Amino acid sequence: MSSQYYKNAAIIYNPVAGQRNVRNGMQQTIGRLAFVGWRTALYETTIEIGAEELTRRAIAEGAEIVVAAGGDGTINAVINGMDVRQNPHVTLGVLPIGTANVWAREVGITSFPQLTGDFKSAADTLINGVPMLADLGQAGNRYFLLWAGIGLDALITQEVHFDLKRWAGGLAFAEAGVRTGLRYTGARVRVKLDDEVIENDTWFIAISNIRLYAHIPLAKNADITDGLLDVHLFAGNTPPQYLKHMAGVLLGTHTQDPDVVYRQCQQISIEADPALPVHVDAEPIGLTPMKFSVLPQSLRVLVPREFIEN
Repeated sequence: MSSQYYKNAAIIYNPVAGQRNVRNGMQQTIGRLAFVGWRTALYETTIEIGAEELTRRAIAEGAEIVVAAGGDGTINAVINGMDVRQNPHVTLGVLPIGTANVWAREVGITSFPQLTGDFKSAADTLINGVPMLADLGQAGNRYFLLWAGIGLDALITQEVHFDLKRWAGGLAFAEAGVRTGLRYTGARVRVKLDDEVIENDTWFIAISNIRLYAHIPLAKNADITDGLLDVHLFAGNTPPQYLKHMAGVLLGTHTQDPDVVYRQCQQISIEADPALPVHVDAEPIGLTPMKFSVLPQSLRVLVPREFIEN
């Protein structure tokens, strides 16, 4: 069924996402959706009211589909506002106008209207999209669609300067990674992966629901419909080990490294000494200890038809 049959749509718009003001483009999108019969309401985030609260409000007001107009952080907030356990009938749509737009790249939504100005194509992606049921991850009491990061990666998300992110985009994360990584020492962890227990020194653990981590194919076997999370534990606690692992990830050879533990599982618990920071979808959420799990095929989300066919 094409998304054209969705009539009561809410667009949750984050005006500070991405690197350009796209307010005019948002009006173009709403006009395009109205032209094919969508009845659309625009909800704009503010300092006082975020995307999660606005999503709850939109669903209470009858929204059948909630479109996250922003980046991956906006998508995460919308997902948590949707509360799939309470509202399994509500569908997620995505208008990728953020800094990284990793979800858009994962599923093949290749139009980046905030850069090209092509909001017609962006709207057409929604209109012609196909709903599918995707897995969700859960970290503590937060849902995630993309991944959870424990350790250095989570620390980097805390260290990124907002103004630099608005100006330089993804380069802001690279700058924070260099600045933070060379002084980071990791922690001793106890990780339970389903029934297996691993104790090791580590600087980073990635729990993936999709193949890409940032824009790097970290979890090459990940499938958002398989009911599993893909876990990579990078052992070590020194800058040379950190640099070795980073090189391996960039070259795609990390799965051959004996210092990288890779598993697919459904339940993960992590304890660390000292406690490690945790993020989901590049949004910091706290510190270990924390439990993670997967909710198989629990999120209705629009994706390009080609993604389903491939």
